[in-house]
Amino acid sequence: MLRGTGFPVARAPIGQGGEGFDLHRLPARRRGEGVQGHRADIRHELRRNPATAPGVDPTVTDDTAHAARPRWGYLAALWCLLFAVLHLYWALGGTLGLASSAGAELASRRPSWFVLGGLWGVAVVLLIGAGFCAGMVRWRLSGTLQRAVAVLGWLGGAVLLARGVLVELLLATDATGLATEVGAEQTRWSLFLWNPWFVLGGALVLLAANGLHRGRG
Repeated sequence: MLRGTGFPVARAPIGQGGEGFDLHRLPARRRGEGVQGHRADIRHELRRNPATAPGVDPTVTDDTAHAARPRWGYLAALWCLLFAVLHLYWALGGTLGLASSAGAELASRRPSWFVLGGLWGVAVVLLIGAGFCAGMVRWRLSGTLQRAVAVLGWLGGAVLLARGVLVELLLATDATGLATEVGAEQTRWSLFLWNPWFVLGGALVLLAANGLHRGRG
């Protein structure tokens, strides 16, 4: 018991050097101040040695907290890289899968705006996205910057997820005549490959952003 207060002695888990947090080691003047003195003792120990203060696990460091962060960002980065490689293949003249994704007319005509923006441009964005997703795991962020990066991840993931889900619903129901407009072959590929692919990418980016947010210190 803490003499003169009725409180038990507060002793934290043993830290470096085998030392714990023992209020009897603090000045007698502070130990005799009752409840306020007890709280002041804790604040004093927090300032003196945060690693051994009550409620602080001395084994948890910035490095261990960072290592425990979920690795969804690496899978999201891999998704971006794979999709970027496919767009680079199409931009360089490849045709496999292009008609089923962009439509037969664009795939055959290949107008300059489509090649520059829809293929090269998207490939660049995906490569940047790959670095961003990996960064959500590797970067040591905190505070406002960490929250800002997490919000950007949520926005990016939401866009990908919404693209996949909305187009899937429009094609599956043909509510706006979209399935009739693009044709049976492109509809089939979109329903079973491209839209689920966008949903997967969106889910991975959202998980990576959520892991970054929950891992903030």
